[in-house]
Amino acid sequence: MKFSILFFFFFINSCSYSLGYKPAVLLGKYKEVHIKLFKNKTQHTGLESIFTDKLISRINLGNKKLIQNFAPIKLEANIVSATVSPISRGNVQSVVLVTEYRVAVKLKVNLKQRWSEKLLWSKTFYRETSYIPPQVSISKLSSVGSFHNDSALRMAFLDIASDVSGDIYIALIDRF
Repeated sequence: MKFSILFFFFFINSCSYSLGYKPAVLLGKYKEVHIKLFKNKTQHTGLESIFTDKLISRINLGNKKLIQNFAPIKLEANIVSATVSPISRGNVQSVVLVTEYRVAVKLKVNLKQRWSEKLLWSKTFYRETSYIPPQVSISKLSSVGSFHNDSALRMAFLDIASDVSGDIYIALIDRF
């Protein structure tokens, strides 16, 4: 009995072990960050809120106290480019229609001290995905209206935003 109590006491107090939940520490010595709304420099509306919300959600998975309005550092991001280009086309009689699109997004992320504007870290992220436009009657043709195609495009942007937010979070942790 004494041996088991002694072993348990040694296990709890040893240097190499820690028990319990340890929240994610972001940015080295900094424990809080302010995230500004991303700036959208593309023709696609609404991307700034999609990407900002996804990053906030990703960071909140680790620790809800990391994002504060009056944090000593701030994260700023610019959505530099968002392109949608056809990958493949389908032919029906004499009509050529796009059957798949590639969506690519490039972001530049800066981490600055909030009051002095000193740049602490900067990185560019690039992600791409593809999507098939909605098809109703003829299987290889985009035979649905533009509203459904815009919804499919928005879903592609959401997928990219999820991936990029994970990339940004990992880069911030690894960098510091």
